[in-house]
Amino acid sequence: MNDVLKRAIAETNKYIDMANAKYGLRMICPAVSFNLRGRVAGRANYNQHLVKFNKDLMIANEAEFFARTIPHEVAHLVAWQKFGLTRVIKPHGAEWQRVMRDFGVKDITRCHSYDTSNVRARVVRDGFMYKCDCMEHNCSSILHRRMLMGRTYRCRLCKGRLVLKSSINEFERVA
Repeated sequence: MNDVLKRAIAETNKYIDMANAKYGLRMICPAVSFNLRGRVAGRANYNQHLVKFNKDLMIANEAEFFARTIPHEVAHLVAWQKFGLTRVIKPHGAEWQRVMRDFGVKDITRCHSYDTSNVRARVVRDGFMYKCDCMEHNCSSILHRRMLMGRTYRCRLCKGRLVLKSSINEFERVA
C-alpha cells in the first residue's frame, strides 16, 4: 500500500482517538476506502461506519487534503455518533462545525476548492442541462424529475437556483 494511503488511514484513526478523548466516546476506527472517483474528495457513511476518499485528489492536494478533507469526513461520523443518535442533525450543521473546531480545523467549509480538471467525472448518459448564475450543470433524470415536482436545487458555488436549460439529445451526450 502506498505511503500516502497508510498516512491517510493513520490520520483518520488519529481524529477518532481525539473524538473519543474529547467526547468520552468509544468509537472504533472506521473502514477507509480510496475508491471514490470524480470531483468528490470524500464521503462518510454512518450506517457502514466508513469513510471514502478520492485517491487522485488526495495525491494531487496532499497537504490540504490531510488538513481539511480527512477531518471533514471523520467529523461527520463523530457528529452523528455524539449528537445524531438522539436527534436529527444537519450534515454540515452546528454539531459538525463544533467537531471540526474541536479537531483544530481553521477553515470550516463544506466544499473543497481542489483543481478537478484532470479527474474523471461521473458519466451521465441521458441527462438534463441546468444552469445557475455561474455555470451549467448536467443533472440526472432523477434530479430532473424531482425538480419538475417542485424541489429546488442550488449551485454549491454561487448558491444560485438551478434552472432547466435543455435536455441532452443524441448529439450532445456526455462521453
